[in-house]
Amino acid sequence: MMIDKLKGIEPIETISKKSSVQRTGRVDAEDTISISAESQRLSEAYLAKKIAMQAPDVRMDKVEDVRRKLEDPSYLKHAIEEIANRFLGIE
Repeated sequence: MMIDKLKGIEPIETISKKSSVQRTGRVDAEDTISISAESQRLSEAYLAKKIAMQAPDVRMDKVEDVRRKLEDPSYLKHAIEEIANRFLGIE
């Protein structure tokens, strides 16, 4: 059994059909857009997250500062005393 033609489907006829375009009258009003406060907050949060994700994980300036402090024996003594006083509740 061979199918020669599908009834009601003519691809060339469908493509070549034109539809008319209706013109609208001129509108003098300006286009406006309003953004809700919630959308603005979400946008700011998204931007903040994007900036934070692009920041380096390790701040080398802070690492160098701590390294320099740890090399100073007087800083270590002071830091240990301060921690011990906090632990004991002495101010």
